[in-house]
Amino acid sequence: HKLMKIATTEDFADKVTEAAYNQSMTKKSAVTF
Repeated sequence: HKLMKIATTEDFADKVTEAAYNQSMTKKSAVTF
């Protein structure tokens, strides 16, 4: 169960990081253009 929880937490962190990255890229694109 611990391994599953850690994997889920890492997966969640990856999704949050990806979402934040995409959001910042969108903001940069909006500012650039």
